[in-house]
Amino acid sequence: GLFDIVKKIAGHIASSI
Repeated sequence: GLFDIVKKIAGHIASSI
């Protein structure tokens, strides 16, 4: 769902830090 996309983006950002 939409939340899954948000989590995926959040995970990508966290991984970038």
